[in-house]
Amino acid sequence: TVGNTTTYEIFVRRPTSTGGDGSTYYPTNDTFTVTRSVVPITAPDAFTFTDVTNVALSSTQTSNTITVAGLNTSTSVSISGGTYSKNGGAYTSANDNTVVNGNTFAVRHTASGSFSTATNSTLNIGGVTDVYSSTTLASDTTPNAFAFTDKTGNVGTEQNSSALITGINTNSTVSRTSGTATFAVSSSASTPAASSFSSSAKTVNTSIDYVHVKQNASTSYSTTL
Repeated sequence: TVGNTTTYEIFVRRPTSTGGDGSTYYPTNDTFTVTRSVVPITAPDAFTFTDVTNVALSSTQTSNTITVAGLNTSTSVSISGGTYSKNGGAYTSANDNTVVNGNTFAVRHTASGSFSTATNSTLNIGGVTDVYSSTTLASDTTPNAFAFTDKTGNVGTEQNSSALITGINTNSTVSRTSGTATFAVSSSASTPAASSFSSSAKTVNTSIDYVHVKQNASTSYSTTL
């Protein structure tokens, strides 16, 4: 027996009426073969995609590549929530019924446009599935440390200073918690127009933004504000 095939050899015996002893078998050197039907295996071995986290908003995410094994006939593949590439080909969402052992697959999708949000793509090969998941980074409204340059000036004169805001990945609010200075937000290090300054809260964007502060020096000598 080899695999699902068994070979049989034919033996005969001669009865006593024809000169034989009626019990001894003799080979005929003739054989016949029986091949049993194979149960089709259309469900492959389990496969796994490696999930990713902390990815950029709305970025294209491509999974690791998996290799199909465990089949003895062709099977189908389908996907929900993304596209797949078979054997390094173009990405598609179309069903395919010609998957065989050794085929490779990778999954692709666009990450969420929102912070801390997962996007899932499910690949189904012959009823065996795995989910490829990408989760976007968390929002960060806390900037890196910044500092205004202290100024020394004549009594009652206007003094200005600015600081570049970095380290945020979404809009953040800037407000004054003490003092009498007014402030403005600008994309330039140059002091903006006087009309831009106020004590009201303002928004700092993720692009290059400077916070400018302005106040008049004390009317008294050697006095810090």
